[in-house]
Amino acid sequence: MIIFKYKYHMMSILCLLLNSCHFGEKVTDIRPNFIIILTDDMGYGDLGCYGNTEINTPHIDRMAAAGIRFTDFHSNSAVCTPTRVALLTGRYQQRAGLQNVLRVTDSSDTPPGLAGEEVTFAEVLKTAGYQTGIFGKWHVGTQNESHPLNQGFDKFIGFMTNPDFFSHCGRLGEHDWHHGFSETKEEGYITELISKHSIDFIQQNNNKPFCLYVAHKTPHGPLQGPSDSAIWKENEITRPLPRSARPGDEENIYREMIENLDSYIGQMILTLEQENIAENTLIIFFSDNGPIGIENTNGLKGRKGQLYEGGHRIPAIAYWPEMIQPGTNSDVIMGMDIFPTLLDIAGIDYIAGQNRQLDGISFYPVLKGNSLPERTLFWRTNGGIAVRKGPWKLIRQKGDDNPDKQFMLFNLDKDIRELQDFSEENPALVQQLLEEIRNWESDVDSNSLQVH
Repeated sequence: MIIFKYKYHMMSILCLLLNSCHFGEKVTDIRPNFIIILTDDMGYGDLGCYGNTEINTPHIDRMAAAGIRFTDFHSNSAVCTPTRVALLTGRYQQRAGLQNVLRVTDSSDTPPGLAGEEVTFAEVLKTAGYQTGIFGKWHVGTQNESHPLNQGFDKFIGFMTNPDFFSHCGRLGEHDWHHGFSETKEEGYITELISKHSIDFIQQNNNKPFCLYVAHKTPHGPLQGPSDSAIWKENEITRPLPRSARPGDEENIYREMIENLDSYIGQMILTLEQENIAENTLIIFFSDNGPIGIENTNGLKGRKGQLYEGGHRIPAIAYWPEMIQPGTNSDVIMGMDIFPTLLDIAGIDYIAGQNRQLDGISFYPVLKGNSLPERTLFWRTNGGIAVRKGPWKLIRQKGDDNPDKQFMLFNLDKDIRELQDFSEENPALVQQLLEEIRNWESDVDSNSLQVH
């Protein structure tokens, strides 16, 4: 059984009482709003605030300058679906049986997605009086029980998998754009539509607490800039799979996509300011995993699908004007930590029950200038596995060129590019971390609802 209750922060209580003294005036609930902006396949070095000089991102850079720019923030996986599951549930995705990407196939069989028994941050916040909305990419299941409207969201406009930016169709010709439960034809470039509906949601809920999940597809392929046209067409199977709308011009398209996204993020911030709720709204920005091709990892080893740092160390920013001290933070934080952080800030006491414990921890202390305790963290995807404890990272990556070396040990404080293997010099530490992996796998797999 899941038990939770919520309490206002003392400042919110005082303001509500003061507002209620003005008879005939509307009392506004001023609990903090939350906006989670998730990008898709964005590299650690793809933004100006992370050192990129080729892509112009002034609005995201402004958030980083006025907020907290994280340098050791990680997605829970190096691929899409599991990262989103961990974000939504605050738990390792393996507990939900979803550690791999859910794919649309030629088969009529629909793979199971996020189970109805799982509890999302949207469900908890909604029960506590928040308005909840998601616009954009869902990708944690297409069956009814996995639908956003059955997972705590009041409103959903977007897509279930990975469609074309213009036709909104997948590579197998399936149309994938929905308003709630209904498949809906709506003209427009996906980044623009997600942003438009998100801004509408903010304006409609400017006097009540809300949690807005903005799940962008940018810069995931197929690479299509805002001035390009559709590649995948309805009722047409596209093979071979084209990488971009303009073959040979991928770098320019990629830049156009991120700069277009940045402009819409600027519009969202402007809307918050115009509605006079910017200082009451926390924005958390991050990517679902690392890059897949031409994108920039800022020198990190690996890419999407791999458990080297380039696959899961991602750009991440917390922006809350006047409420957090600007700066750079190097605490080790995971996507699954967002769930408990939102509840902590909202003043919600949450008891998950024995089979639904949260694996994430609140990083609200970091937003207030404090540090998090050291902990052991795990990644497992595509046949690879990694464990992180302090500066030490033990990793076995499927497909490595050296088949005789199963596990490698890196010291990320000294070697963030993971070039020097310290396993032979530290056999006791290797064995300790291997034992922690075994215990973790036994725990998350024994409690898994379903296994893919």
